[in-house]
Amino acid sequence: MKQLVSMLAIVVMIFVGNSIISKTTMELDTKNIQTVQVNAGDSLWTISKKVLADTEDIDIRDFIETVEDLNHLENRKTLRPGETLKVPTLRERNMFGFITAWANN
Repeated sequence: MKQLVSMLAIVVMIFVGNSIISKTTMELDTKNIQTVQVNAGDSLWTISKKVLADTEDIDIRDFIETVEDLNHLENRKTLRPGETLKVPTLRERNMFGFITAWANN
């Protein structure tokens, strides 16, 4: 009976560990940027919501701060229609990649 319980515990740990390690999340990639054109009525918030529409992994405030940094908008919050902004792209990050990078260091 103890062996059966031990085997079940091992199997459960393998499945749980695998799901944690292979979990994929999104992160900002400031090395690969894209540009967006500002339309009338756009704000950093509305542009950020559009870019982040498919993910909940990134806090919109962090994204806005990154856009401000990329475009040197520290003292200017008003956007002009027709203006082009640099925005970071999104890339997948999984726990397995983090563990591999950590093990290689």
